[in-house]
Amino acid sequence: MSIITERLETLFRELDDCRALALADISTRTVLWKSARGRQPQERLDALCRAAQELFCGRTARVAAPVLAGTPPEDAQRTGDASHQAAPSPAGHPQPQRAVLTGTSEQCLLLRTPDTPQEVLIAICDIAADSEQLLARMARTLEALS
Repeated sequence: MSIITERLETLFRELDDCRALALADISTRTVLWKSARGRQPQERLDALCRAAQELFCGRTARVAAPVLAGTPPEDAQRTGDASHQAAPSPAGHPQPQRAVLTGTSEQCLLLRTPDTPQEVLIAICDIAADSEQLLARMARTLEALS
């Protein structure tokens, strides 16, 4: 078992509120690793991988990033702003990018770090789970792997 697999398995065991955890390469739209409690169709994980690619690198990212950064969209287009880059923290280090997709009974957490922007950690969790706490734990693990 590789160190990456071992750390991801450990993370999944610690995330009691999560039904599945996957590591995906959004540049190739490929699920690299997964673990689940119960059945999790591969097609669903593939769809979440495509959603992550769109949210972090696609048109959605290009439209949303200037708004989230407080830059008027026309200014971002005129200056060629690289909207998909992570915003810096107060300490000046780029922060992980994250997205939360919320349904009626579960939430899907998507996280990528600036060090490995092609890799996204995907967690399918109970709707009542504390997404902030889960994302922080996921970020620590993903950063330790890079």
